Amino acid sequence: MKKNIPSLDKKITAELKLLAILSHPRLNDLQALQALQASQLINLIDFKVFQKLVNHHRVWSCVYCNLKEHLPFSLPEELRNELKIKYLKNIRKSQNQLNTCSQLLRSFKDNNVEAKVLKGLPLSFKLYGDITKRHSSDLDLVINRKDLIAAHKVLNDLGFQSKEYEQLTNKQKKLYFISHKDIIYFNNTGLMLELHIKLSAFKIELTDHYIYSLFNEKLYTNDKHLELLYLCWHGIHTLFHRLKWVVDIALYLEILDDQDLCHLINKAEENNAMRVLTSSWVLCNILFDTPLNERISKFYQQDLISRILVSRSINQLNQPKSVDSLRFKIDRFCCEPIIYQNNVEKIASVIQKFKPTMLDFTSMPVLPTQLFFLYYPLRPFLFLYRRLANTEFFKSLKAK
Repeated sequence: MKKNIPSLDKKITAELKLLAILSHPRLNDLQALQALQASQLINLIDFKVFQKLVNHHRVWSCVYCNLKEHLPFSLPEELRNELKIKYLKNIRKSQNQLNTCSQLLRSFKDNNVEAKVLKGLPLSFKLYGDITKRHSSDLDLVINRKDLIAAHKVLNDLGFQSKEYEQLTNKQKKLYFISHKDIIYFNNTGLMLELHIKLSAFKIELTDHYIYSLFNEKLYTNDKHLELLYLCWHGIHTLFHRLKWVVDIALYLEILDDQDLCHLINKAEENNAMRVLTSSWVLCNILFDTPLNERISKFYQQDLISRILVSRSINQLNQPKSVDSLRFKIDRFCCEPIIYQNNVEKIASVIQKFKPTMLDFTSMPVLPTQLFFLYYPLRPFLFLYRRLANTEFFKSLKAK
């Protein structure tokens, strides 16, 4: 049964509300009617703000297709043309990703490397029915840790390079994977690939169970709910700074029947992920009128932290900040630990912030083995130094 969250409805700007209406890949009769009624919203919006939201949230393909079908002349011609250009680019990019992914999977199989594709392409097929309507900036592949060397060679042979990773010493590589989950590669066309050996930087019950199911065909076939919970976790732990991630979850919830939804909630309870699921589901309710299950509604009303996470995510969706901005990093640092119901995971998420990143390794001299512990206390200072070094004041000092 649908229940609105009235305390937050007023926080949705006209620009975000219109964007939400137009970001669905297949409008049903009610959504099509909402799109036609959106002409009232169009009179209220700031087109520059709307354009900024479309670009940030990366939903231009669905927006363009829905505008073309339902509101062909409602936006300024310049904005319509930009959306068309981005949509055509996304068609080419999606086709390139599909061809490259197929080639990669064949090569991995030939070299006895088991690899699974995450998010992007599988979600495009499963939820959108059209790979060109979902934007994905990269390919995400996950492998077993034991296959890393073989996978690295396959990627190199196919033209993918990870220059920063290759600069690390063997000791640094070992330390890197204690606190990180993936390596980033690029090929000569600029296509980015994230090669995962785990799904979270630190141990989380939910992601551990999901990756185990990915490599167990029987479990993966019979338990689709872990994938949806993973998408909820992936979105909320970055405060849903992309609307397309909320769209994914709303579409996923649409294809589940009542029995599936009950199983989904049970699975969330088993994996200490009710807060993750609830926050994501409520956002879908606010933005896409996704019906709320009674158990979800009850948990949301009783859990203050879920309400905080939803409110902070709405702020981010309304007025998105760059993931590299200091404000976003502070918001995420403060909110990420509280998404976990398990105290061990809360503590691990805080400790994770002090573990060295790739930038830390590459921006300071290689420390001898006996001094590796210094990476941890130096981490906050290295972060602050990089932030200050990029300011105009420090750049002017260097110039002098």
